Amino acid sequence: MVLVEHVLKGPSGLSVVRCQYVVPDVFLGYAGVRSGSYRLFFLNAEHDHYTFVSPYYPSVVAMAGTNVESQGPRNQVIEVVAAVLRSPTATFDQKNDAISTLWGLNSAVAKTALRSAIDEPAPTARLRGLQLYAVAALLAVGDASALPMAERELLAPDASLPSETLPNLRSSLARGVFGTAGIPELARLLEAGDAETRRAAATALGRSKLRSAAKPLVSGLDDADFKVALAAVHGLAKITGQLDWAPSDDAFRADRRRYVDHWKEWARDQ
Repeated sequence: MVLVEHVLKGPSGLSVVRCQYVVPDVFLGYAGVRSGSYRLFFLNAEHDHYTFVSPYYPSVVAMAGTNVESQGPRNQVIEVVAAVLRSPTATFDQKNDAISTLWGLNSAVAKTALRSAIDEPAPTARLRGLQLYAVAALLAVGDASALPMAERELLAPDASLPSETLPNLRSSLARGVFGTAGIPELARLLEAGDAETRRAAATALGRSKLRSAAKPLVSGLDDADFKVALAAVHGLAKITGQLDWAPSDDAFRADRRRYVDHWKEWARDQ
């Protein structure tokens, strides 16, 4: 281990704080603090110097000249990061970093910034990949405004996009809890998507716990993919509260017909 002193500088170039931290002998996979970058740091006072609150996540991306209006430290940090997405001078890497930081934050400020990112022109595959990264971040917090763009990409994938684009969209889709407005897109994805997309759509429909999600889930009971059918069964169990009819993988594999028939019978009685 090596103890390093890092001098953080203010906009005028004057030294404002001395920070000490430890650099491991072996790379642990965490990014360091790059010289010359403009960041928002999180520091603890230690006598005559400061240390990072977390040596693994010492800072977040920021842009000079950001005016913060939010109340409370959490909202203020979100506003600083969100400003990066709205900045016309932010680089691709800065915007990618901002989306990563805002991922999973159910904040109005964060969602507004992410929506602005998906509304921007994306003339290249690289920029479109960044845009769909923002779409995935919105899906993860159940923002239905991102579903139309996600649906278009999942039903007609662009092979030129980064390899992680589709997995990001699917995993975020399965994680999100969408309201009534999201049911039509999820139903179409369950009907027409590939197997992995159908699994994500079925999971999202079940997580909604909305009665309006039951009809498309019933249609998923006969899906050729085992995991799609199982997700449909689990979703119907969540919606109706019949948790005894949400089998384990092994139980469903052993007697799939029993569970499918139960839910089809339930649907006929509605």
